[in-house]
Amino acid sequence: IIPMQQKVRRTDEKPLNPLIMSIFPGKSGSVRVYEDEDNTNNYTQEAFAFTPVDFTYEANVYNIYIHAIEGEFPEMIQERSVELRLMNTFLPESVTWNGEQLAFDKYPDLHEEPCYYYEGSEMATIIRLPACSVFQAQQIIVKFKENQPQSLLNGAKGKVNWFKKVRKEMLAKYNEYQEYVPDILTDACQIAHRITVEPEKMQEELENLPKKLVHILDKIEEMTDENPVFEPALKLLKDLERQYFH
Repeated sequence: IIPMQQKVRRTDEKPLNPLIMSIFPGKSGSVRVYEDEDNTNNYTQEAFAFTPVDFTYEANVYNIYIHAIEGEFPEMIQERSVELRLMNTFLPESVTWNGEQLAFDKYPDLHEEPCYYYEGSEMATIIRLPACSVFQAQQIIVKFKENQPQSLLNGAKGKVNWFKKVRKEMLAKYNEYQEYVPDILTDACQIAHRITVEPEKMQEELENLPKKLVHILDKIEEMTDENPVFEPALKLLKDLERQYFH
């Protein structure tokens, strides 16, 4: 579990709200999130607080516990929101917060209500929890479908980003040589966006990656034979094949 916060210019600019926690695959994990005033030495007088967080993962279910805050300090935040990021996951079947079902939302940027959604660029389930008192314990249960091929998620983010790197290399040569970026490469670069919009098709998208790579390699090898300026892009693709598909 890695606690995070939104970007700020200074750490004392505003309290941890929302508190963002990235949870990576594993059977269990825990962290105690530390807070103090950040701009005084009052922590030496035990003016600080911890929020314990832990999770277990068993039988396709995440059980995540955000415990009540321990300790206190002047001007401590009394209520906040929490955002959970479950990295390298498929789309869950359901998410509950303290027994309350959260809705899945394909367009979370349009409003700020509690929900869960999928972020294809991170291959992550994002859970936006309701704001509540820091003294209130929270239990989040995330259920996934059985028998999903977890191996498809290994390196998935890196594979998609690598296709984007190849496309960027080709676009750098576009104006000078009036060549084009193959449609099949552009299609591969859009996988993350498609997964964000239709995460239920994620497995199909990832299963098709090796086949897409073969077709892209064939096309760019053909282009490189005609114009060696694309040799760097071809090398990048072969590096991708070597690193992720063997």
